[in-house]
Amino acid sequence: MNVKPWVAQHRPAIQDLLLVSLAGAALRVIVYLAYATLAGNDTPGYVKLAHALREWNPGLYDGFRTPGYSLFLLALGINLELVRIAQHVLGVLTAILIYLMARLRVSRRWAVAAGLFYGLSLHFAFYEAIVQTEALANFLMALIFCLYARRTEKSDYSMGSATFIGLLCAYLAMVRPQYLPVFFILAFFDVIRMVRQPRMALRRTLNLFPGAGVLFAAVGGWALLNRILFGSYFLTLFSASAMMQHTIRFGDRAGPEWREAGAILAKWRDYYRAEIEQVGATEIAITPAIREIAALYGTTNIVERYHLLNRINRHLIRQSPIDYAEGVLIGCINFWRVSLIMYPECFKNQRILPAFERLWIPNKLAWLGVHLAFFTSLLAALRRGRTLWKDTLLMSLLAQILLGGMAFQALLTFSNSSRYALPSEGLVLVALLYLTTCRRTANPRLVDSARA
Repeated sequence: MNVKPWVAQHRPAIQDLLLVSLAGAALRVIVYLAYATLAGNDTPGYVKLAHALREWNPGLYDGFRTPGYSLFLLALGINLELVRIAQHVLGVLTAILIYLMARLRVSRRWAVAAGLFYGLSLHFAFYEAIVQTEALANFLMALIFCLYARRTEKSDYSMGSATFIGLLCAYLAMVRPQYLPVFFILAFFDVIRMVRQPRMALRRTLNLFPGAGVLFAAVGGWALLNRILFGSYFLTLFSASAMMQHTIRFGDRAGPEWREAGAILAKWRDYYRAEIEQVGATEIAITPAIREIAALYGTTNIVERYHLLNRINRHLIRQSPIDYAEGVLIGCINFWRVSLIMYPECFKNQRILPAFERLWIPNKLAWLGVHLAFFTSLLAALRRGRTLWKDTLLMSLLAQILLGGMAFQALLTFSNSSRYALPSEGLVLVALLYLTTCRRTANPRLVDSARA
């Protein structure tokens, strides 16, 4: 087969991909050489589950982690150094996916700029150095929406593409359970797109069912396994303690039934606030209060503790809905902060630390500028109305960013860290570019410049 004509035809795209790849890879090589591999607070739980899966030993599984990231560790031999290298590779691939998504609607120049901006952002490279779920979740989110964008732009209604996207969504939900709504958001806008073309709408809608079946099989299968092992259906026991990061803030509002538990939460509240202000380690900061509550009520079984915490959380939220709503609002605002986890002691040569600290300042300001431009463009698009609502691809991006990402995370847990926003950052960048094309579509004089 003669590939020269194909290479000549696609030479500009190949050059773009090489530029984005090499730039992202260069930064990650520098970070890899300068910065040690780091095991985060969550890493032991994922490693423990990976060993449980490898040895088929349920005794090693504690119910707190879902298997997606542990399977990733297992595929790499639970070698943390190799995992870190793989995560850097995923970071480069994510930058390429951002370029490909952007290129569907904007010029080469802007698509390359988006890929380079993502690939050269420090916080992604440093998060990839930590053996935690962020890098894998970033890649999966970008891959899912890249495939969905191509499916939408090419009017692909096939069962195969829907099923593959459903498979990826199932795996993403097993990596980070808070992204369970992703498939349903995509399916919702897929159905809207099909309804607007009534011919064969029913058949095309039915093509979504295998993808939904894959998702339900994965999520339901894991919940069933937990039912067999622990006697209760759940995805992760971590959700109850995560929600307590909200309720510890107003534990003193507890009614007579849970007054003692509320007193414990009130006692630990100042410690919790000091810890999250210092390091943002909300999961660790809440642990002493949870242990004391479990001891008070004599719950040694982890599933009993899970149900106990859920009952306390529900009671406190009913008692103080305004305080809970305030916490959700704060969580939504914090979602848009841009954070970097960079520990000075992890640098192999302390002399280069100031250089990275100086580079981070314009990097952070640039991302904050992207966030501001995103909201400004979104408000402008909302004023135009119909142009935005007709664009199901852009609406799916906005729904995931604002509902499946920001709002859903803020409802589940309270945090002063924006690490939960990382898988949405690339989508924000693409959505901003799509919003500009939405504006150009509304103004025909700008259409030619948008496609140049």
